[in-house]
Amino acid sequence: MLSSVGAGSAIENGPIKGLYHIEKLYSELEHTSVVFLRAGYFYINFFSDIPLIKNAGILGANYPGNTEVPLVHPKDIAKAAAAELLENSEGHTIKYIVSDLRPASDFAQVFGNAIEKPRLPWVEFKDDEALNGMLQAGLPQEMAELYTEMGRGLRTGIVQKDFIEHGALVKGTTRLEDFSEEFAEVFNS
Repeated sequence: MLSSVGAGSAIENGPIKGLYHIEKLYSELEHTSVVFLRAGYFYINFFSDIPLIKNAGILGANYPGNTEVPLVHPKDIAKAAAAELLENSEGHTIKYIVSDLRPASDFAQVFGNAIEKPRLPWVEFKDDEALNGMLQAGLPQEMAELYTEMGRGLRTGIVQKDFIEHGALVKGTTRLEDFSEEFAEVFNS
């Protein structure tokens, strides 16, 4: 089952909370093997930051630049899921799919270089600023609140806690610099 880094917590994880509850339900199944593939933050989610970069000349969220964020590319998820289908796992197991683990400030630096804006800054927003920005961008209230909560969970370390406690292994092959080429292509299109 595709899940998420952060699904080990029922608090401070925003939209990931639903996966926590689903994992809990699946874990109660008897005589059924389940592998929870906990993926990092999808690289492709950064495409939604393009308007912020183009309109405000910044990249940011409601967590500081030194926050370590587990990242993943969908193709690394596909490879891991395919490998799991070929295994005969038994019981209930958790596996992490992470392509890179980087401080948030690297997002601005790497993407900035890729789009020829090498001074692109990472800006930490207050929770209310992040919420209002998402609402102004057209996100529904409930989703904006959930994403604000997830950012708060990244800031406090709750979202990454389960990943770090399980060794913080990076097994995917797509690094942030690799994805930055895709990001630049979408940014410039």
